[in-house]
Amino acid sequence: MPKTMDVRAAHYEEYIEGKDRPRWDPDVLRARYERWKAETNDYVDLEFRVSSVLSDNDVPRVFRPQYYSFARRIYKMDKNGEAKKAIEAEVQKWVALGLDVNVVNKILEVLNIRVGAPRGARAR
Repeated sequence: MPKTMDVRAAHYEEYIEGKDRPRWDPDVLRARYERWKAETNDYVDLEFRVSSVLSDNDVPRVFRPQYYSFARRIYKMDKNGEAKKAIEAEVQKWVALGLDVNVVNKILEVLNIRVGAPRGARAR
């Protein structure tokens, strides 16, 4: 049997005034928003820079999501302070999946990440 509107309203009031109230505190929400905004701005800037590299190298739009994913992954690894060898292995993996070596190297330049050249890969 469905709950009456009075029961549902009373439950909602208990929820808002109860122990879960700090989740809805304006200061908490503002802090979450500012943190999210800073992280999002980093990724938006990253995607604009990668987009310019892809446009300059005439990468077809069908393949661009792969390059964006590559750039986000490498950026996150670098931001988290992972070892250069781990980043090199990740770059090698993406090149093995079919990304163009020249474009990958230019993306790494734009991200200011210095790693060795991918081994065994050739430009398309």
